[in-house]
Amino acid sequence: MNLRKLNFLKKMTTAKKNTKKNTKTTTTKMTTTTKASSPRDFIEAENNSQQVVIWSKSYCPYCKATKQLFNSMKGVEVVVHELDNMKDGAMIQQELLHLTGQRSVPNVFVQGRHVGGNDDTQAAHQNGRLQDLLLMEYTPAKLAAM
Repeated sequence: MNLRKLNFLKKMTTAKKNTKKNTKTTTTKMTTTTKASSPRDFIEAENNSQQVVIWSKSYCPYCKATKQLFNSMKGVEVVVHELDNMKDGAMIQQELLHLTGQRSVPNVFVQGRHVGGNDDTQAAHQNGRLQDLLLMEYTPAKLAAM
C-alpha cells in the first residue's frame, strides 16, 4: 500500500475518533507559474503532487459548492487555486481548456485525474466514484485505465 493511501486511511480513522469539529485546512494558493517553465507544467505539477486540486474563481457559486463538498470530507487534503486572484490566472485557465476541454470553473482534479466541474464532482460523490478516486493508489497506469 503506498504511503499516500496509508496516510489517508489513517486520517480517516483519526477523524472518526475525533469528536471535535473537522479542523482540516483548505489551502488557497496565490502562486504564479514563475517557478514552472509554462502554465501547463505548473498545472501538471500541482495536479500530480496534490490529493485534490480545485481550479476556481473566488466569486463563483459553483466553485463555492465544490469547495464546501470537499471541506465536508474528513481527511481530504485540498489545494484551491483562485484563478481570478492569480497573475497568470487567464493563461492557466486557457491551458486547462486545452488539457481538459473544459472552459468553466471549478475544474477539479483528484489524485491527478480530471473529475470535471461542480456537477461532475457532485455526481461522482453521489455515485461513489469520488471516494474511489480518493482512495486510489496514484499510478499513471491506473489512471489511464479509469
